[in-house]
Amino acid sequence: MVATAILAALALLLGTAAFGPAEPASAAVAAGKPVKPPKPGGSTELEYAAVGDSFAAGVGGGSYLDTSCYRSANSYPRQLDADANKRLVSFPACTGASTVETLAQIATISTTAKVVTVTVGGNDVGFSNVMRNCFAFPSDSCQSSIDAGAAIAASQAFRDKVAGVITAIRTRTEPDAKVIVAGYPLLFHLNSSGVNTRYQWADEVNAETVVLNNVIESVAVGTGRPSWTSRMTSPVTASAVAARGSWIGCTSTGTPRSIRRRPGTRHTPTRSARFPCPDAGREQNREMDLSSFGVRATAGTLRAADGVTLDHVWTDEGVVAAPATNGAQVLHLSVALCILNDTYREADRLGIELAGIAVEADGGFTDAWRSTGIEYSVTLDSTASADDLERLRAAVDAVAEIPRAIRAGAPVSRLG
Repeated sequence: MVATAILAALALLLGTAAFGPAEPASAAVAAGKPVKPPKPGGSTELEYAAVGDSFAAGVGGGSYLDTSCYRSANSYPRQLDADANKRLVSFPACTGASTVETLAQIATISTTAKVVTVTVGGNDVGFSNVMRNCFAFPSDSCQSSIDAGAAIAASQAFRDKVAGVITAIRTRTEPDAKVIVAGYPLLFHLNSSGVNTRYQWADEVNAETVVLNNVIESVAVGTGRPSWTSRMTSPVTASAVAARGSWIGCTSTGTPRSIRRRPGTRHTPTRSARFPCPDAGREQNREMDLSSFGVRATAGTLRAADGVTLDHVWTDEGVVAAPATNGAQVLHLSVALCILNDTYREADRLGIELAGIAVEADGGFTDAWRSTGIEYSVTLDSTASADDLERLRAAVDAVAEIPRAIRAGAPVSRLG
């Protein structure tokens, strides 16, 4: 796991104790944490800063401190903050951050930080494109996405960008500050033949991840004052993105029992999906939060900045859907996207002008992977009257094909 590897690296460097999960807070940095015992000799805690992308922010870990970067209370920076020897003073890590955005993060961290962790580079080489084109929505663009990422990772320009991040941290902090550069985990388990029977591109993505880690490590080691690199290159059955019980790349079984539009205007899911692979076993499911797999689909003036952009007949800019890292989210996105599409269609039929739409869908699963139901909410940006908009929502509820199909239930079987 990402957190485990980095915690181990810091333990070796600083002689720290075992770590437990951090307490929830309402801010990116620790707030209202329990008073911790002082370090031996009465010295104060080491100030700690964490920068980088989603692996540093902890997306997938749940208990989010914000919805702009999806920093998690279960992220490895927050787990490190729980140690008696460290105090998290700066936590600008943000989902989707590249080396350029990480440079901007570094400019905000405390100059007195004695420990700085950074996970960066994945977005520069197109991690999201590979996940989208090879796993979330497999397409003919998969191989080209992998090849493009490999070419970037092998380039001197990429090495320079990673080196620039490390140098910026050193410039920002004092000479005795320790910089820990984290690599990326292998996301997919491979069998004894070196393949993953579920995902065609798993072995190649794992291999390219190893290459990426090698590049990042060599840059970190070669930048002058020592950087410590936490390598996470052991294949795992299902990679933990940021915290215990947080999994990526798996699907569910079972038929949803109900689907309905949630009353009210807008619902913001409080957790992202945490979704174990089927072979993880029901015992493990009981240790995980299966109650919320929130997603959103947005377009027009309500179009979100982050997510997968899909071409759409009703909008020139396309629809942004997110997140889509596992089967539960994809199931819920099918509902959200259908509602969004049918809202545009029915609005056109009824002569109602729409500037923007945001549809959010959420639901959970039992330990047996049976859906507990799906709820969705629709937010509309329109000058139409409240009565007209309610008439539009009712029309969509009546005709939306995917919700109707899920309500009716359908057998699912493999051919051959």
